[in-house]
Amino acid sequence: MLDLDRGSFARIVQEDDTHDPLWSPGGRSILFDRMEAGELVTLEVSGSRRTRVIASGANRGTPESWSPGVDLLAYTVTGHAGKTDVWVRPMNGEGEPRPFVATPESESEPEISPDGRWIAYVSDETGVPEVYVRGYPDDGSVWQASAGGGTTPLWSRDGTELFFVRLEDAALVSVVVRDDDDLELGVPTELFQGLLSTSRAGDFDVASDGRFITVAGDSDDTNRREIRVLGNWQTQVEELRGEAR
Repeated sequence: MLDLDRGSFARIVQEDDTHDPLWSPGGRSILFDRMEAGELVTLEVSGSRRTRVIASGANRGTPESWSPGVDLLAYTVTGHAGKTDVWVRPMNGEGEPRPFVATPESESEPEISPDGRWIAYVSDETGVPEVYVRGYPDDGSVWQASAGGGTTPLWSRDGTELFFVRLEDAALVSVVVRDDDDLELGVPTELFQGLLSTSRAGDFDVASDGRFITVAGDSDDTNRREIRVLGNWQTQVEELRGEAR
């Protein structure tokens, strides 16, 4: 954990193979996947550092979003043929986990709006991953936010914008959101290109003042690392040795 004011950097999880951290709405604890134990746990980041097991077993899922509005966790569960579904779990103990979007296609990367009224997610139901929005609780209505491919949805802190990564060129795109009576999505607008890593969800975030923090992608193809396989290398080594003599 990096303290931006003090400049201090400390390890708060002393275990190996832990993944997918999420801050609690109040910022007093984190939720993460304890892979070796097969558990989702919360850990207090100050004081006693107490932990609490939220779920365990193969179907505990991958945590994606923890809403401050309704104290709800959205996560993905891998099912038949490797397809993923979006599930929700009340974090106040009042209610059981249940599927939110579960179809024969893959749904992933759920992101709950700050007020808890909407959940954005990615589905490949058209054959191309696209970003969609549904109301919570789900009444069957769905809106498509991206066009031509989109991943990694993220709400602004005030819920008035929905960001996502355009699939074709990894550009960060913004859609204005209005929800006075019903949801209305604006025209997707490109913000910038070449500054995002798209290797996994969660590699960028937005602050309350609108600034972004990102894991940077490579803007120049010549700087990308490559893995190359060299066949028959023993013969080439012998030839080089012969030339050296």
